[in-house]
Amino acid sequence: MDKIWREGFTKDEMFELLLSRVGIGQTGLVMAEPDGNSVRKAPIPWHSDNYQVFELKQLRREIEIYHALPSEHPRLVRLLSYTDDGQRDVSLILERMPQGRLDEYLVGGCNHTKPSEEQLARGRAIPLRQRCSWALEMADGLAMLHAHEVVHGDFKPENMVLDSRFRLRLIDFSGSSLRGSPALTLESAPYYMPRTADARIVGDMGCSVTTDLFALGSSLFHVEVGFAPWHPLRHRDVEERYERGEFPDLQTAGLDGAALPLTRSRR
Repeated sequence: MDKIWREGFTKDEMFELLLSRVGIGQTGLVMAEPDGNSVRKAPIPWHSDNYQVFELKQLRREIEIYHALPSEHPRLVRLLSYTDDGQRDVSLILERMPQGRLDEYLVGGCNHTKPSEEQLARGRAIPLRQRCSWALEMADGLAMLHAHEVVHGDFKPENMVLDSRFRLRLIDFSGSSLRGSPALTLESAPYYMPRTADARIVGDMGCSVTTDLFALGSSLFHVEVGFAPWHPLRHRDVEERYERGEFPDLQTAGLDGAALPLTRSRR
């Protein structure tokens, strides 16, 4: 594995990496370790040197945040070990979550943008009790982060994974704010609370407890519906609707135009 992160490789090797990856994002590439129970997160090796410098900064931020959080908290994936030689060799070894990402599980395991009807049917069949459990676990995890002065900054089902008992864990703290430090990331459009000009500080992303809570609300919507708010609109279109104060109608946003389950009155 070390050869992959430190030496050059061909396009075929890059394609092989992409096929065998566990995950990939703007921060780094996540690959399964040989033991099958852990993953390695490291800079994306084909990114430019300048971009990798930023990725290294983000990975160091993530290591710092893991050290600031309670390692055995049920809403966290365990950091098993890490490498940082003070230069360009930075990576994290994390516990592997066997049920994968929450956003993919909600659409029957689909890991691309167009789930099949069969996958959608599997997603719709997820019991309401399970969705409610995830909703509570999301809120529990976010409260834990805020209690330790961490603002996630990119809170969404894509950054949540499920363990062997389908319990929710939060991941990807590489862009998060710790003890007031500037965030290194920004929420994607469906989870992004519009900021006023005064709220945007030079060198900061404007992330706060309040913006995390907005992202939590959008994530709760996602868990109930199976898709992010205003899906499948382009992100710019979603941003414009949010800026106008236009949000999905909770009374018609459910399956087949029904009210979302958690908004229905209970007798």
